[in-house]
Formats: sequence, C-alpha cells, structure tokens
Amino acid sequence: MSNTVPPETLVKRNDDTANGRFITSAMETQRNFQLWLTMLTLLTLSRVVHVFALKNYWSAESRMEDFAAAFMRGFRFDCQASTLLISLPLLVGSLVVFSTRLAPVSRFVRTMTAAVFIIATSIFLIGGIGYYQTHDDRFNAFVFELLRGDTWGTLQIMQTENGGLQKLFLALAISGVLWFPVRRWTQAALFSEQTVANALSTKTRRAVLSCTITILYVLGIRSSLHSKPLQKVDMGVTAYRFLNKSVPSNFHCFYYANRDFRKKQQQAEGYNPLSPEQVQAALVTVSGNTSLAGNLSGAGDLGELYHQTAAGLTNPAPEHIFLIIMESYDSWPFMDQYESLHLVDHGRRLASEGLHVRSFLPATGASIGTHLAIISGLYGTSHLSQRKFPTSLPVIMGRLGYRTRLIGGESAMWYQMGDMAKLHGFDEYHSATHVTGLGTRKPRAHDADLFDYVKKQLSHDEPSMTVIRTTSAHGPYDLDLETLGCDIKQLPPDLEKQCTKDREPLLKHYGHLKYSDKCLGRFVKQVEAEFPNSLFVITGDHQGRHFPHGHPSEYERVSVPLILYGKQVLRDRVLPPGVAGSHVDVTATLVNMAAPKGFRFESLGKDLMRNGRQFAGISASHLIGPNFIIQCRNSHEWKRLPWAPPEATASLDKKQVNEMFQAYHDLSSWLGQQTERVSLSELNTTIKR
Repeated sequence: MSNTVPPETLVKRNDDTANGRFITSAMETQRNFQLWLTMLTLLTLSRVVHVFALKNYWSAESRMEDFAAAFMRGFRFDCQASTLLISLPLLVGSLVVFSTRLAPVSRFVRTMTAAVFIIATSIFLIGGIGYYQTHDDRFNAFVFELLRGDTWGTLQIMQTENGGLQKLFLALAISGVLWFPVRRWTQAALFSEQTVANALSTKTRRAVLSCTITILYVLGIRSSLHSKPLQKVDMGVTAYRFLNKSVPSNFHCFYYANRDFRKKQQQAEGYNPLSPEQVQAALVTVSGNTSLAGNLSGAGDLGELYHQTAAGLTNPAPEHIFLIIMESYDSWPFMDQYESLHLVDHGRRLASEGLHVRSFLPATGASIGTHLAIISGLYGTSHLSQRKFPTSLPVIMGRLGYRTRLIGGESAMWYQMGDMAKLHGFDEYHSATHVTGLGTRKPRAHDADLFDYVKKQLSHDEPSMTVIRTTSAHGPYDLDLETLGCDIKQLPPDLEKQCTKDREPLLKHYGHLKYSDKCLGRFVKQVEAEFPNSLFVITGDHQGRHFPHGHPSEYERVSVPLILYGKQVLRDRVLPPGVAGSHVDVTATLVNMAAPKGFRFESLGKDLMRNGRQFAGISASHLIGPNFIIQCRNSHEWKRLPWAPPEATASLDKKQVNEMFQAYHDLSSWLGQQTERVSLSELNTTIKR
C-alpha cells in the first residue's frame, strides 16, 4: 500500500501538528526564496540598464575583463541587498512553525515587500540615470540635502530640467508591467507541498533544512567567504571610476548616502567622533607641516595653530571687496581645448589681466557646502549648526572696518540663508526678494539684476566686503538667450566630435553660463570705473557637472578657478611659484590684502600670495598640488595636471596626503564643535612641534 496521500488530505491532517506547521513554513520559505531570486534578477538587470544607458561615461581604455569584474562584484552586492530586503518576509514565514494562522500574514508581508521593491527599483533606476547625468555620481548624501533648501524651487528644477513627473510616471509604468508576472511567480511554488512533505519526512531532514537556511542567510548578508564582509570599499574593483560607481546597487547607494548624511547631522549636533589622542595627533600633523599650517608662531599654544599675523600691505587696502561665488563656474571652460566654446571669455580676460590660481579646488561638491566652507573658514560644517566661528570671514572683515554684506540670487528660504547670514556675523543680507521686489513669487534673481542691485549698495563713505552668489547658470533655465546674445546653437566642430551627450539641455546650460560670465564682466568693468581701488575675488561654487563628453580628467571633474582682479590692489603683485589652494584658503588670502601689518586673525587656510612655501589645496575628497591631483582615501595614484611637464611627480606620498587630508578635516570638525563653548585664546594645550 502506497504511503503517498493527496496534498489536501495531508494539509488537513497535519495543520495543527508540528510537522504540518513546519511544512507550511517551508512552503512560505520556498516562495520567499523565489522572491529573493526575483530581487537578485531585477537588481542585476537594473545595473545592465544603468551601465548601457550611460555608455557615454565608459572609458575608451576599459576592456571586457573590467566590465566582467564590475558585474561579478555587483552580483555580490545584489546578493547582499536581496538578502537584507527579504529579511522581514523570511522572519514572518519562519514564525509559521508556531501557528499556521500566520501563513496569511506571511503572504501579505511578502506581497507588500515585492510591491515596494518593484516600485523602488523602478524609481531608483530611472532617477539614478538622471542623477548621474546631472551630478556625475550615484545617489549620495546630497540627495537628502536637496529638499532641505528651497523645496519648491528644487521640485520645479526637477520638473522643468529633468522631466521629473514624466520620469515618475515611466517608473510607475515599469512597475505595473513587472508586478503581474512577479506576483504570479511568488504566489506559485516550485515544489508542491506533497514534494516538500516527502523531502522533510524526518526530524533530521528538517533540522538540516533549518541550518542550511540560516547559513545561506548569513552568507547572503555577508556576501563573502572571508573574515571581512562585503563593504563599500569593495566597489573599487576596476581602474575606471564609472564602472566602480556602477558596482553597488541603488539600495546600497541610498544606505551609504543616508549614513553619510546622518554623520553630518551628528557632527552638527555637537557629536565629536575624535578622542583626545586623535585631536592631538591631528594637531601634530598640522603643526609639523609648516608649509600648510599658515603663519604660525612657535609658542606651542594650541590657539596659535589658528592665529595668523598679516604681513602688511604693499598696496593700498581695497575700498570695496567682492567675493563672487559663481554658479557652475568650473575650471574646464578656462582650458585651451574648450576655448572655442567662448563660455567664459570675460573670465578669461580677468584671469589674464589679474591673477589666476589654476590649481584650485572647491571645498565641496555642492553649493551649500562650499558656501559654508568659504564663509566659516572650516571644512565640513553643517548648515544645521552655524554660528560666528573665530575663523568666520565676515567676523574678521568686520574687525578690519568693512561693512559686510551677503547678496544672493536665491530665495532667503534656501537653506534658511537669511538666518545663517545673521549667525555668521554679516551686517546685511539681501535675497532675491530684495533684488527683484517681487516677493515670494520669484524665487531667484538673475545675474544682471543681481549685479545691478549690488552696485546700488556701494558708496565712497564706507568700505565694504560683499559676498555675491549668482544663480543664472543653474536650472530652471528660463532666459531668452537669443535676445540676450548668449544663444549657442551648436557645438564648434572640434567639440562636436567629442560630444557624447544630449545637445539641447547641454547647449541651454552653456548659454546660461555664457550669460552669467557676460554679466560678471560688465559688473567688474562698471564698478572698476567708479571704484578703481576695488578687489574682485572670483571662484566657482562646486565641481563640474556639464561636460561636453563623458570622460573628463580628474582635474576637469573637480576643479574650479580662483581669479583675483584689481589693478590698484594687485599692482606689481604676482602669484608665488607652485601656488595651489582651495576655498578654505580664501580668508587668509583676502585678509592679507586688506589688513595692516601685525593684524592677528584665526584661520586654517593659508595666504596664497605668500612666497616660500609648498602649496596644496584640500577639498572634501581631493588634494591638489602645483603639478598633481589625487583623490584621497580611495585612490591609489595621483594624476598629472594638464600643464605639468611629463617628468612632473607628486611632492607628497600617499600616506602624507591622507594624513594631511584627515588632519585638516578632523580639526575643522573639532574646532567647529569646541568654539561654541571655548574661544581659541582660552585654550592652553601645549604640543610638541
């Protein structure tokens, strides 16, 4: 007589027994495994679509082996993501061993997990491609910053420039197409309940299955057979940035972005990740490197690390100082191979007639981070925690007798800029509302109106220092470029051959950048005619995002210019040999051109006009020298700058670069936290030099 019984009889007989509950749980686990396979498949397909949709970013030197390595490592990331995402359905399914009444709950949790996964994956895929095209990166901490500023303005830009709503509908349509086969697949079972019951007919087999599931889950979470689980650093499997960036899943990218953003929040709330020993080590690194430590005395007082003394004026102090932070004003348009675009002709003129620091880095890759670094004089301070730091530019310039203003083309609600201006110590703040007089109906002011408004604030009765933030080279792009004489209808032939991007949005951005540069040139010319003893400090706000091709060099990708212009202020002044710097060096450089001899101020930066030092500039990710640039932490080699001779070498080794990079960032974070309670003059810790 056969021992085989119909499935329905078995279910009815065993529902309330331990064996029946285990079999029901095993069936749920089987369906969860099918969902896991679905997740793994869709994540892998998403990577394929992502890589081929962005093929313009492929390196010409990359080989099939590189793609294979990236996809194989990506598969491990997908296994890890799928295992983590299946955790809740797997947990609920395992609880069915205690009661078969939980089986409907298990099916519901699995169905909801599948639905959320499909929608999220579709949105991440479509949004991730656009994000990379705009920001030259996968999802990062900036994602969480986007809606913390001018939320409505951000949404407008996403719609007008990127078709955000249309892309959302496309993602939802893709989700709808995927839903029905996925739902059917995860509701069915590869093996019937009868087959499972026969396979698990003994306690030993059931124990083996339980152990196997546990081991496979742990391996999936670790995605590694070694002692170290799969980590973010493991994405660096090739020599090519785009392929390495394509390795982690979008879920990993969002996890890393959220982790980085929370870290910034913790620092803003006063969380100090440095132990006293780490602070001491960072101080020794900075003080031991006199080429970067600034004009420091040898007294050994901790405060002396940040105190600098002005060398004295060689020309009259400027009557008016303009620190102009230009939107999307990158270094690459100033390079000879892009001159035919004529995007920054006025900037080129000012650079040739003034002083142009080519080896220069933005403090961060985003406007708000760069603004805070320039104004605070510190790396990595969060907009969530701002105040009058001893290193703050408006505080120092106010002590020199300058009336300090911040005039921006953005809304005062952009990262609560009005409140932050007051916290930083500016005497005045003027937003787009003041410039246009249209209230909240117009969230920004274009550059012509902005610069005209700045001129109206000037007088001969009182010296001033004005920080200007331009906006026209940022979306939404709504200017009539043809009327303004800035319309670019096509790329010049030499660049057309290289272009790998959609021409229409690219040319629209270039036209707005040309307009912004034109407004800058006119402003400098008009102000110089009326106030000849003025100083103009011109720089870009963040690293480049709108290259004509998908293969910018490391320098092109992350550098911005620093232009110093003022015929009387800079008369007979030249840049020191090998000058290099970053936005944090602006304060020390500017103060030394406006302060009398002996004036003491606090700054982590260095005077870029001072001879007799070895220069280097530090950003949030890179270090640049006279002839080289290197990505800190993750990179294994330095890159030669475009003008460097073939025999040029890096003046610092990898260990020195990372130590210096970390020390300056750690000290900025630590100083920003300490100065809320303690002034530098009250710190008396002695260190060895």
